Parts: sequence; structure tokens; C-alpha cells
Amino acid sequence: MTGVTRVADVLEKEGGRGGKMTLLITETEYTNQKGEKVAIARSTLIETGQAVKA
Repeated sequence: MTGVTRVADVLEKEGGRGGKMTLLITETEYTNQKGEKVAIARSTLIETGQAVKA
């Protein structure tokens, strides 16, 4: 099998404790030796920012 990963989406949201969260969604498409798609895996990476203190 061969896997090719791409960035599917990038989102920014407000965090529950203040600050921002950046979400990076990746998608890996796996193909077999015949070039047929056999699986797709999705992952979400989350980066949290510092909350702003007043």
C-alpha cells in the first residue's frame, strides 16, 4: 500500500478558556498495488494559544 497525506482543512476557533485554537485536519489516502483506493484516514491536530490575561 501507498499513503499520500494532504492538508484537508485549517480552522481557527475560540478556546473554552480564552485564547485561540488552530485545528489542522489531514487526510491520508491509501492505494493498493493496482492503484485502487483502499482506505482513508483523517487526523486532527490541535494547537492551543495562550489565554489573554487582563
